Amino acid sequence: MTNPNIWTDRQIISRIKDPDTRDKTLYALFYQLDWRGAAIALVRKLGGNEQDGEELASDALVAFDHNVRNDRFQGKSALKTYFLSIARYRWLNHLRRQRPGLLPLAENLEGREDESAEMIFLREEYSEVFRSALAMIGDRCQKILELYMLDTRMEEIARAMNLANADMAKKAAYRCRMTMREFLQAHPAWLDRLRED
Repeated sequence: MTNPNIWTDRQIISRIKDPDTRDKTLYALFYQLDWRGAAIALVRKLGGNEQDGEELASDALVAFDHNVRNDRFQGKSALKTYFLSIARYRWLNHLRRQRPGLLPLAENLEGREDESAEMIFLREEYSEVFRSALAMIGDRCQKILELYMLDTRMEEIARAMNLANADMAKKAAYRCRMTMREFLQAHPAWLDRLRED
């Protein structure tokens, strides 16, 4: 078998589509190039453990293989980025099913592995960092800001949060925005992560 470290994405696709080289190629990507380890690290970064990562990595490889063989990969990102985007979306979907309130702003990502992986990956990475930062300022403010970012009317926010009226909701949203700003200013690492994404 040739050295997988020098394979181009085009060669990898060709090898996956060839029944004679498919299994060896997937094995090389997963173990020799350690795409498995990258998927596990991603899951751990997003709150999972080693076992979660192992299961997710295998699941993502099956989906990746299927998509490549069925021409669903559009070539708008590197293959490894594409693989990791599949892993990420499947993990976020798993989290939403297990803990429905955890990712209230996440859109349904099932079956979206064929979209521009790079763009979706970056958008979701930004959203994930922002949601994590929101969680640091407390449940009440998190809920208020989520409603606010969804352009919910102040009257509805007041009802949802048991506030007296729309003016109280507006004040609460302002206070929470200031709390979020202060949190980000006090924790520049979070701000840097948002800027990176």
